[in-house]
Amino acid sequence: MSIHYHLINCDSIDILKSFIEHREIGIRMPPFKSHITKENIHSQVRMCWDILADVARIKMGDRVFLHSEGQIIGIFIVTNNPYTTKDFIQNATKNYWNENFDYVKEIINSGEYIIKIPIEIETNYDFLPMKIIFDYIAHNFITSLPIRLRYEDKNKTIKGLIKKDFIFLDKIFKNFYPFATYNFINLNQIYCRTSNLIFNLTEDLYEKNLEAFIVNLLRSRGWNVLNTVPLGYLKMADLLTWMETLDGFIYSVSIWELKSDNSHYKNFELFKKEMKELQNRASFLPNFFNQNLISISGNFVAKRYWDSIDYDIDKLILPIGNINEINFFNTPLNFKIKVV
Repeated sequence: MSIHYHLINCDSIDILKSFIEHREIGIRMPPFKSHITKENIHSQVRMCWDILADVARIKMGDRVFLHSEGQIIGIFIVTNNPYTTKDFIQNATKNYWNENFDYVKEIINSGEYIIKIPIEIETNYDFLPMKIIFDYIAHNFITSLPIRLRYEDKNKTIKGLIKKDFIFLDKIFKNFYPFATYNFINLNQIYCRTSNLIFNLTEDLYEKNLEAFIVNLLRSRGWNVLNTVPLGYLKMADLLTWMETLDGFIYSVSIWELKSDNSHYKNFELFKKEMKELQNRASFLPNFFNQNLISISGNFVAKRYWDSIDYDIDKLILPIGNINEINFFNTPLNFKIKVV
């Protein structure tokens, strides 16, 4: 399985240091707002899936930087798969949370960590000011981190990095801390625990539920996956997937648009507008990877389509390639990515 790279935001420097000391990163949900009741609990469940969609990217062997209060530190290796001790995280549905409303609310409002990620220090760098990193983001040397990271978007706890950006960050740290020690950690001597997090599709049809399902599925099949991808000024693509050789050559690139409502599937003009936006985002990918790309495939993932979709798709002439329709409840075996 390919190594993925992450920047994880912590609520404070003290909490960050506690994670390092206990060799485990904790993730918690924002507390229930006063207006959240059993009747409108869907917003809280949707927020849970937002977190799970990010956690789905993290697997044993990945590398992590930690970030808080304008400081960044690393490098950490994920020594086992993320896990939860809470059954309501394994059953993130409106019905289950509604039936266990008081219990779920009490746990979340207590600030308890609901998901945990085991880590060890791999390269013992000290803290570095994020201002240095922001300058490189602003000048497009680092492309997978959004410029809005400057405002410490805590709702986006986990942010993905592509390999070239991870290597670039490592070089920056090396310039400041040339004598940092490296700890070899043999993951082969660690029992790999199967994650008990569940990313199955639910009947609630949250877009982030769909995203978590796809991310987890494709990671298990060896694809590189990035979600909430900055492509264009303040523009984000839902998903980006690709393959990469050991020497960094990028191929089989796919950009994804995910929808869980019905409006786009009954209005072809609206669908074409979405495709143009997808095409526009795709135009940023050569700069994003700093590489000329042979082909890019577009994947529009839908709950359902209208009857004439095959005919209408033929009308679309898009440089980004084929648009793959994937039914919302297909089995993983029917999940395919076409490359033009």
